[in-house]
Parts: sequence; C-alpha cells; structure tokens
Amino acid sequence: MSELIDVHTHLYPRIYLDRLRSRKEIPRVTRSDGAERFVIFPEEQGAIGGRPIGPEYWDLDAKLIAMDQTGIDRALLSLGNPWLDPIPAAESVELARAINEEFNRLSGRTGDRVHGLAVLPSGDIQAAVQEIKWIAAQPGLHGVISGTKPCSMRIDEPELEGLWAALEAAGLVFFLHPHYAVGVGELTGYGHTLPVSLGFPFETTVALARLALSGVLDRHPKLRVLAAHGGGTLPFLIARLDAGWRSSDRIASGLDRLPSESLRGIYTDAVVYHQRALAATVDFVGEDHVVFGTDHPFSISDPQANRDAIVRGQRDDVVNRIFGQNAARLFGFQLAGQGRTQANELA
Repeated sequence: MSELIDVHTHLYPRIYLDRLRSRKEIPRVTRSDGAERFVIFPEEQGAIGGRPIGPEYWDLDAKLIAMDQTGIDRALLSLGNPWLDPIPAAESVELARAINEEFNRLSGRTGDRVHGLAVLPSGDIQAAVQEIKWIAAQPGLHGVISGTKPCSMRIDEPELEGLWAALEAAGLVFFLHPHYAVGVGELTGYGHTLPVSLGFPFETTVALARLALSGVLDRHPKLRVLAAHGGGTLPFLIARLDAGWRSSDRIASGLDRLPSESLRGIYTDAVVYHQRALAATVDFVGEDHVVFGTDHPFSISDPQANRDAIVRGQRDDVVNRIFGQNAARLFGFQLAGQGRTQANELA
C-alpha cells in the first residue's frame, strides 16, 4: 500500500490568529471565557459566536497527533481561509513572509513528514510575483494556497497574467480553495452548514470555469492547479459547461476548445465523502490527477469517509495512486524505495 499523503490540511500560526483577533469585521477571531472562536460568515456572529478553535488549529504537535490517529504518513500543510485577503496590501507583504518562513521550517521540524504550502500577499501583483520567486527557492515549500481572488482580483482578470507566468515558471502547485461562498445571501438559516457544503464548492466551480473560459489554462499549460473539494460541482456539470460554451458567442472567450478539454490537466483532492462522487471526480480529471485530503482541523473533516470512498470505489492500483503516488509525483516527493521526482519531469 502506498504512503497516505494528505494534501489538504490546515494550520493557523499564532502570528496569523493574533492578527485576526485585532480585526473588528469578519473574518475575525474572537475570545470569550478563555476560548477562541473563528467567525467567517455573518450568521456566525451573535448567538452562534463563530466556530470554536483549539490547539488543533495552531499547534504542530496536535497536528502530528491527528495524523497518527488517522493513519496519515505525510502532509502538505497550508494556511486556511481567509489567508491574507482581509489584510491591507502593504501589511500583507511582511506578514506573508513571516508565515511562509514558518511553513518552510515544518519539514525540518518533523523529519520531512510535514511540508508546507505558502501564501501570497494581497492586492499587489508584483509583490506576489517576488514572493513566488522566493518561495521557489525554499526547500520546505512546494506551492501556494490561494482563494478565488488572488491579489484581491477576480481569478480571470488579465492583470493576473504575470502571476500565472511566475507560478508556471517556478513549477509551483497552485492550490485553489474557496472562502467567500457563492450565493451566501441565499444560504442562511443553518449556521455555516449551507455556505460550507454548497457555497464553497459552487465558488470553486465558478473559479475553475473562469480559468478555463478565459484561456488561462491554455496559455499556461504547465501551470499546476490543484482544486479543493473534488473540483466543486464540475465533475457533475462539466458537460453542461461544454454545452453552454458551444451555444454562446465565443468572441468574448479566450478559449479555443471545450472547457472540459482545458480543465483535463488540473488536479483535485478527494475530499468528496462518497464513492459515487469520487468516481465522478476521477472520471473528470483522470485517475492520475486525484489526491487524498482530509480538510483537518475543520469540523467538516471526515478522513474515514474519504478513505472509504476511495477504497470501495476504485481498483487497488488507483487506490495507491490517490493515496500517495499522485501527490508524490505532483509535489516531487520520494516514496519508500523510490527516488525523488523532479518537478520538471511531471506531466
């Protein structure tokens, strides 16, 4: 059996949580009665007061214990949402470097069991490009995590071309993760249940569709995109997106082929909770482009359900690919008995 590598697991350094505690608007961290709470959505304010956060959110030892409990051999650890989106651009440059330096040290602190993904400054594309160059030179960083509004811009804005070019040249993985939720005004009434379960995957769906329709993925064929939560709802709606593209005025689009063909090269995690959903995800991007994840430490995390979905629905060789082989190839890791894969050897 392959190593089990978790590519979707989060850690919030204290320097970051303390910065969110200084905010008066959401997203923010609050403290009352000695406990901290994370407030992301408007409905989490007031009586709900946000979701409780303990050491599992910010302590590396707690993360390692959770990995042991769930059988995770190795992890790609990343800052979770909202990243630096709410931080003013000028301040975010210094904060990004401080966070990235901390994540860069993870592999050394854990004997290469935990590796890091970096964050980018907000609002300043040139600062983000410079940070990408620094990230690429760090041995403990293997990519970046971002929301659907990198540098505070919609993901298909032409001004981001320099960012995509820099990521492509550096060979860094771009882990696309939702935060804002699509239609959040219609998803009220049940705490964070509807925004997280519906709004998040819809947000990822829209962002990926925009990357394809704008031609970003075709102009940057070596850009390594990893999409959270199985690529949102695209595994189920991709044929409809193709049909919509065929039936529309394509003059405004930067895409010269079907969106499904453009998106075929992306990776997705397997955080989909059910074998039929996992089967659709594998059918969407291919069995070599799906990687295991847990979404720890959030309460929606269910590693066992995601493992079961893989084991019960896929051949043994595909199980091994999703559990660890695909991630090792994507991030250039050495599996037991294998040499390290160079990033420029990846398909």
